[in-house]
Order: sequence, then structure tokens, then C-alpha cells
Amino acid sequence: MENKLIEGLYCKTGKVEWKKVSIGIDVEKFSKELIRLKPKITDRGFINIDICESRDGTKLYAQLNDYNPNAVKKQVQSKDHSPDREDLPF
Repeated sequence: MENKLIEGLYCKTGKVEWKKVSIGIDVEKFSKELIRLKPKITDRGFINIDICESRDGTKLYAQLNDYNPNAVKKQVQSKDHSPDREDLPF
């Protein structure tokens, strides 16, 4: 599975009520990360990043969101499930 964590982007909970997340950027690491993510950049020049919370609720982290609703999914045919059984009557 591909690593979706974003290197060089550090998230902390905001210190005041109106500031939800504070993000620090290690410019050197993040610039390398953008090069690594270049194949994921959309036609409009964007990548999407989600700010997530750890399961225990103690840390925030940045993760690549590469969901593409327009991706064409191949529809599975019955012959794909059992390619050696083409002569079945059902």
C-alpha cells in the first residue's frame, strides 16, 4: 500500500477556540514531498490533503486524499470470477 502521509507538513490543534488546526511546514521536506506527489497532481494543479486525528485522539496528521470519483471502474463479469467454467448453463 502506498504511503499517503505527507512529509514535512506538521499539524497541531489550535490554541484558541476559533483556530482548529495550526500547520507547520518544513520547507525542505515538503518540497521533496511535492516532487514525490507530482503524479497525483490534478489537471488543475491541485493535490488534496486531509487533516486526520489519530485513533487515540492525541495527534493530528496530514494525509493525501487521492479519491477520484471519475475513475472508471471495470465492471466484473461472471467469466472474470471463473474463467475456466465458460460452459455452465447459468
